[in-house]
Amino acid sequence: MTKSRVQRSDSELVEASMAVDYEVSMLGAMLHFLLGSQVTFTSPAPEQSLANAELHSLLLATRNLCVFLYSHNPRDSDIVAEDFFDADEEWHAVRPVMAEEFSNGNLVNSISKRLAHLT
Repeated sequence: MTKSRVQRSDSELVEASMAVDYEVSMLGAMLHFLLGSQVTFTSPAPEQSLANAELHSLLLATRNLCVFLYSHNPRDSDIVAEDFFDADEEWHAVRPVMAEEFSNGNLVNSISKRLAHLT
């Protein structure tokens, strides 16, 4: 088994785990808010803006977690799930099997395009 990335210190991994926890918490909270929302296209603009902000936060958390869990050519400065294992293959053997859109990077690309509204 090989480790293709730089070895992270325990303190780096603890700090990264707090960021992952934040993203999971945001994903859950925003999903909860959006599922309970009564906002429609005819809702007042302030309500639509709040719903758009919640959707934006949901998409950001989803993208960040997809990149963390199913990284594709991460930079050396990025901390990804493989960094928490002694060998990259260990993570790949236990990570959940997800839809191809997650594992091939297409979902991340699609979300990134939707977050950059003008492009």
